[in-house]
Amino acid sequence: PTHAMGRLPEDEIVFCALHHVWKMDEDIFSVWMELLLHVPGSKLRLQECAEEAKVTMRQFASRKGVDPSRLVFNPKIGDYYEHVDKLSKCRLFLDAPKYNAHTSAGDALWANVPVITVPHQMMVHRGAACLVYSTNVTSTIVRNLEDYKVMALRLGSDIGALEQVREQMQRYRYTSNMFDTARWTAELDRSIKAAWEAKWHRVGSQAPSAIHVIPRGQ
Repeated sequence: PTHAMGRLPEDEIVFCALHHVWKMDEDIFSVWMELLLHVPGSKLRLQECAEEAKVTMRQFASRKGVDPSRLVFNPKIGDYYEHVDKLSKCRLFLDAPKYNAHTSAGDALWANVPVITVPHQMMVHRGAACLVYSTNVTSTIVRNLEDYKVMALRLGSDIGALEQVREQMQRYRYTSNMFDTARWTAELDRSIKAAWEAKWHRVGSQAPSAIHVIPRGQ
């Protein structure tokens, strides 16, 4: 989208956290409310959900001192290009550490929106970090929730710092592994062939052997 290529408007501060409600918990929602409190006029774009969930989140925001009207629930957009264009107008994508964003984080990165994430041990806690790492711009992968708050506040309130990150992301947009579809599909094809060959080379009840697919050129 063309908006992703240009500069963000300084008078429009929208953060997004497009997650299913079961991926969020009070800890991360509290962090998001702190961010809204520290960035005047900002709004948080959330995924459309059941009315009961909206009421719960609005009540939680109110208890944290945040005007519930600053939570914006956007319905899912059917047209992918319209969806990405709308994402590109957000300042940051805020990940959920309990269960990371996957598809929506990838969409945000394609829209040139930095994704702030805290990886942990299990795959569901590391998905977003893997995506961010593959873009070659890793400064938004942080160690804990305190660092998450600091990073979100810095990029959320300092348009110059944010633009530096976005410019780095744009620079690697067509050369990083994240968006190299031809390479990804070729390596997936090699992985499937390696798994098939490993299956037929097993003897009796022998345990499956490990499969190592080394990217071409390494």
